[in-house]
Amino acid sequence: MLFLSAALLAGCDLMRADSGDREQPGRTLDEAAGIIWTLERWDTGETDLRRDDLPDFNLVFNDSTHFQGDDGCNKYYGEFTVENDSVNPSAVYSTQIACDFATFPYDHLTQPFLPEFGHDELTIKSGDGIYHYRSSHPEEVAGTPMVATRWRLSGSTDREIDNFEGNMTPELSLNADRTFAINWYWDADDSVFDSYRIKGYWGIAEDGEFRFYETGSRGGSAGQSQVMSRLTNVTYYRVVDRQLVLFDEESGDEHRFRPDQKD
Repeated sequence: MLFLSAALLAGCDLMRADSGDREQPGRTLDEAAGIIWTLERWDTGETDLRRDDLPDFNLVFNDSTHFQGDDGCNKYYGEFTVENDSVNPSAVYSTQIACDFATFPYDHLTQPFLPEFGHDELTIKSGDGIYHYRSSHPEEVAGTPMVATRWRLSGSTDREIDNFEGNMTPELSLNADRTFAINWYWDADDSVFDSYRIKGYWGIAEDGEFRFYETGSRGGSAGQSQVMSRLTNVTYYRVVDRQLVLFDEESGDEHRFRPDQKD
């Protein structure tokens, strides 16, 4: 791991960036948790780099204390506190893999900054320029609220998942605070089997990119955990016949969920 020390990056300008007028209200940092923010523009003052000149860098605030980034080569992790609207990162580190875009600085993730959120925009002013991120967070799937709905697995092209435990069906809950849980629904007596679950954070982007983050499980056998954790190895979502379909780009599998009709 490569540790990025914030102490080396002192003296940044913490002026709030002017994001201009917006038709929709801006988000708070708490409301932005779990959203995938994609870097669209980096203005250094001397050069103005646009999307085609930048790596495909995604930033996610997992909750009120943790964030992570991914440029398709290295992953970045950090903790932060908030004081007087200033985000103060700490313990920021990254994987250290040689990448084509090795000169891209991630200083804005290691030093204090004042984020400016629009509805689908995030502006970060740092000592080395202004970073513009964009995202959009769909709230519904074919008229069904994405959050506050229990999504029952209706089928999977992964046969081990599709045939898992016979009369037990995975049930996915996507929560408004961008946490998620997968519990096991016991078909025999119409109840939720709560002794084994997977949980963590989720995020989604305008182009359908979908991610589960910091996932963990409890209970169950090692075999159960290994099989069912594959439900979280997804990269995109789409809506087919009023169902939420999560797609695993690496394996080619897709997992189809329908809303629980009791909700």
